[in-house]
Amino acid sequence: MLRQWGCIDMARSISWAKRLAVWNKTNGHCGYCGTALDIEPSPKPNSFTVDHVVPVSRGGKHDIDNLIPACRTCNGSKNTKTLSEFREWKTWKDIVVENGFSISQLTWMLNSTNLREQFPRESVVFHFEKRGELK
Repeated sequence: MLRQWGCIDMARSISWAKRLAVWNKTNGHCGYCGTALDIEPSPKPNSFTVDHVVPVSRGGKHDIDNLIPACRTCNGSKNTKTLSEFREWKTWKDIVVENGFSISQLTWMLNSTNLREQFPRESVVFHFEKRGELK
């Protein structure tokens, strides 16, 4: 059943004990959006997944300090983004989605244009930052 929901690789590489330790970091809430998580594996958006703060594809490890509880929606949206890329993506998501920009295009626009000045907005603050968790 885990394979059906795309959880099989994580289930093989992260023990149940470590998953519970990750769950407890935010008392069962998504570290990014704060949604209460359902610990049972399922395709539901609020299903508990373990995310790597620094993606494995970018050198991140399975160490407990690099793991965060995430809802399926946030984990899927973050994908292989760094935390700063994910923050920028969440902050500017409406422009990114509406125009079909990639994260590299968004980064270029933010660094090479006056987009921030033309359309000022507050940066996203993640749930774990608001709560002072994951130190």
